[in-house]
Amino acid sequence: MIRNTVIFSAALFVMSSCASNNNFKTTQTFAPAKFQVADVYVNMAGGIENSNRVRKLMKNAGANTANVYNDTMQSARSIYPLEIEVTELNYRNPKASATSGDRTYIRYTATLREEASGAVYRALPVTYYHVSAGLLESSEAKQNAEKNMIRLSIKNAFARLYGLESVSQNVQTPFTTNDIFASPEAVSAKPVVTRAKPIVAKPITPAPTAAPVTTTPEVIVAPDEAIIESTTTEDGVTVLKCAVC
Repeated sequence: MIRNTVIFSAALFVMSSCASNNNFKTTQTFAPAKFQVADVYVNMAGGIENSNRVRKLMKNAGANTANVYNDTMQSARSIYPLEIEVTELNYRNPKASATSGDRTYIRYTATLREEASGAVYRALPVTYYHVSAGLLESSEAKQNAEKNMIRLSIKNAFARLYGLESVSQNVQTPFTTNDIFASPEAVSAKPVVTRAKPIVAKPITPAPTAAPVTTTPEVIVAPDEAIIESTTTEDGVTVLKCAVC
């Protein structure tokens, strides 16, 4: 009885360990390293359905994830471009049975290259399976599946490229609070433009008993305009000097 209980408990432990990361599959592991991802490039193999949409989702997700990891790792000693090659995107076969194993998945390879030589620094093959109770027949259902697979697989791919055993909490937080698919170049708020107030020259009234006073008018400078000064020569000719060309 005790022996059977031990075997049953061990089986549950193995099943729970496999299920915790059952959807993410890769055959490569790396030692921990600190580096920066300089840029993200996404290539699509021929014949992939919704290729343009998937490329855009992967590009934005990759760039936003790189920014999060770069800020977290805080290392600028080594800089590598990241190349993502999406080789396959399979939607659940409408004719497949529930136990056939023909699930929806995305398959790609994430490769860090030396910027100067193009030599491979680290390459990670990734397959991520989408859990779906129903068939993915509509465009909306397929798009939701694509986002789900890219969102969850890309942060795990980065963790393994950096050699992290799991995604730390300070890395996970931005993925729950920010839109990972938003354009990395998007500005959240318009910059506030402050315009300089024009300077008005005050008139100078000469004293009643004093000799006439010749004054030089105060220069009024508008933002981003040239400064022009006037000078009168002995023969009465006025010369304009441009201080900014």
